Amino acid sequence: MNYPSNREYQLISDVKLPKYLEVIDSLEEDIFSITEIIIEDIAIEIKNYLKDFSYMEDYFKEVITKALYHRPKEILSLCNLYYILFSDSSQEIEDILLNSFFNIKRTGKNEGIFKSFSDLRDIFDKDSIGYYLRYDLIENIQNKSFEILKSREPKEFSYTKEDVTISTFPLEISNTGLSSEMIDVAAFFGSINCFKFLLLNGQKITDNTFSCSIRSGNLELIKLCKNTVPSLKVNDLTYAIEYRRNEIADWILENNEVRIMQPFDDCFKGNTRAFVFAFDNHPNVVRDFSDLKVIDVNTNYELVKFFNLRDFDIYKYDESIEKLKKKKKDDVVSFLIKNKKD
Repeated sequence: MNYPSNREYQLISDVKLPKYLEVIDSLEEDIFSITEIIIEDIAIEIKNYLKDFSYMEDYFKEVITKALYHRPKEILSLCNLYYILFSDSSQEIEDILLNSFFNIKRTGKNEGIFKSFSDLRDIFDKDSIGYYLRYDLIENIQNKSFEILKSREPKEFSYTKEDVTISTFPLEISNTGLSSEMIDVAAFFGSINCFKFLLLNGQKITDNTFSCSIRSGNLELIKLCKNTVPSLKVNDLTYAIEYRRNEIADWILENNEVRIMQPFDDCFKGNTRAFVFAFDNHPNVVRDFSDLKVIDVNTNYELVKFFNLRDFDIYKYDESIEKLKKKKKDDVVSFLIKNKKD
């Protein structure tokens, strides 16, 4: 396949992927766009793929795990997808959830997490601020604010930290990057009406608010943040890629002066299309593309083919082969040996 030069595409959506990566990208998009209605269809697609490419199982486990953190509204669908695909790994998903930002109610000492999926639907008390923010129930937020104002009669509207606690909004702050500011929570869930109400009543947009808005994928909200506070310092392109919000990344590329990307180890996990975009357009941003450590992090072993076709030598070839053998990635080892560069 003839690959385009750097100048032939300027947006992530323009990237031309080789067939073997196009399949991966399509499955990634299915996972990050999951709804309860299409769980079974996605599970069948991934199962059929893994029949021929079993060495990619670890990768899809990690992609679904990542989606759990970045698509909180679809946590139930993603849990069910993980269980359908990897029922023998139910303890893994339980550990992930118990360490995630959602509090999981256990229905019994010896019952697994999948016995208590129904509790996930009601993770927010329906009369809590967290529930109102998640579902963008602006009238409820307004009524709640009136109750607080009536009891305090402050000079200006504001919620104290006591109004947004783990009991009313069960998020583990350290794991989400969220602060205790309600406007950040509204941004996180893309609740535009609640967001506007909070903004009009004194809450401030910060870098963290902007990061949360990118995570939500709500472009109207993102534009509002940028227009209200033009000096925001968030590396917005990197965050859009990390959260697999490629439509947002393209908007940033089209409308903003993009700063140097600063991707971290698993920034591209679950976003193969953005990885290829970065490879072709920002080759300085991913260190040592030929180093299998990059692939170890992503566990997307189809990238081995990508590197090979791009004539990149595998860094520490013998050492990488031994690592892959220990991981029982025999198909990948076979490909590397067969296609070793002289």
